[in-house]
Amino acid sequence: MLEIKNASIAFGDNKLIECLSLTVKPGIIHGILGPSGAGKSSLLNFIGGFQEEASGEIYLNDRCLQSVERFLPAAERGVGYIFQAHHLFPHMTVAENISFGAKFCNSTKRADIDRLLSLLQIKHRAGAYPSKLSGGEQQRVAIGRALAAKPKLLLLDEPFASLDINLAKKLQRDLTKIIAKLNIPCMLVTHSLDDCLSLCSYLTVILGKTNFQTGTFEEIVAKPNSPAIARHLRTGVLVSDNKTQSIKYAPLSEFKPGRPESLDGLPESIRKNAIPVTLQSIYSRFGLLYTDVIYDSDTNGLQMFENYCLGPTKENKKIYSPEKNNCFQNWYLIPKKPNVWQAF
Repeated sequence: MLEIKNASIAFGDNKLIECLSLTVKPGIIHGILGPSGAGKSSLLNFIGGFQEEASGEIYLNDRCLQSVERFLPAAERGVGYIFQAHHLFPHMTVAENISFGAKFCNSTKRADIDRLLSLLQIKHRAGAYPSKLSGGEQQRVAIGRALAAKPKLLLLDEPFASLDINLAKKLQRDLTKIIAKLNIPCMLVTHSLDDCLSLCSYLTVILGKTNFQTGTFEEIVAKPNSPAIARHLRTGVLVSDNKTQSIKYAPLSEFKPGRPESLDGLPESIRKNAIPVTLQSIYSRFGLLYTDVIYDSDTNGLQMFENYCLGPTKENKKIYSPEKNNCFQNWYLIPKKPNVWQAF
């Protein structure tokens, strides 16, 4: 298990993260989600022992890697690192590249390399050179090389960004099984909410300094810490309340799309909170209902974003077909119950 306590990271006077604490359990992938410059990769470098301007405590399986009194060099931390670029040795075969990682672990034997080749489904390519491999195969070799050192923790920094979507999805499914089988904690840095939904049991949204939140996707969507986190995830409705000078939030899973006639007969407490919207291209993905565009027809303080999540579904196809002008005009988001809002 990985434990991070009160991590603070800076570049000179620019403070990226302040007082971040989180725990990563073995056998799962924990996502680090946020925009560029928020400190995601810097957090991985801090854990790996490469970040100089950082403070805080790091424990891996109850072993202290870093604290005020202690600092273990990167080579002694037992951490595997996989980057977006594969960095394979072009003059080495697949088996030789993976075996290179074994040099950092005296207990790794030839049988372990063969087991990794089988686990990563590249045993038939053991004698091939990197130039003859597909992008997905090259990334599998990079993963194998990191795992050959028998790390106690695996760090992934945007490892799927250079792969096409089909290759990425297959590798993600396989990686989830591998991490569970090896029962080690794993952290994934990504810009992509899709990657988090595909891979991660937990995620930490980092928007900079103290603006972060850790939990399951459902927990964060249900109750985000700030309007900025809600806006970044694009899974809820944000409304400016001019009466109270506050911002109100509700997860889109608390609403259902409907025509004006759908409001007939509903209680006033629900009808007054219905929001007029225009919807486009409603479909499902990862068991969740999405729409590419959603916005208030007269703005009225409603934040406008693309690619909203409307909530869980069992469907795996488009739910509604576009009407004229390729959109759904004169629709409403109708609350499922009277009290759906939380104020920031």
